Amino acid sequence: MNQINDVKFINADYGWAVHGTPTSGAIMFTSNGGINWNIEEQSVNWFDCLTIYQNKKVWCGASSGSVWYTILSGLSG
Repeated sequence: MNQINDVKFINADYGWAVHGTPTSGAIMFTSNGGINWNIEEQSVNWFDCLTIYQNKKVWCGASSGSVWYTILSGLSG
């Protein structure tokens, strides 16, 4: 079973959520306030936490010590 570990939104519509199990995880994105979610990154890592820096980058920590990030373009917080 998947577990949601963190959720962050930059405005009412755009947000990310991370989940994980002992053997896999995913970073999910919504552009409609959480009605629908799309997998943006899927991995064997357990994704733990999210932070959004100045509404320009989303960073995520993973169980393996990895760090994932994406650069935002055209979104306003």
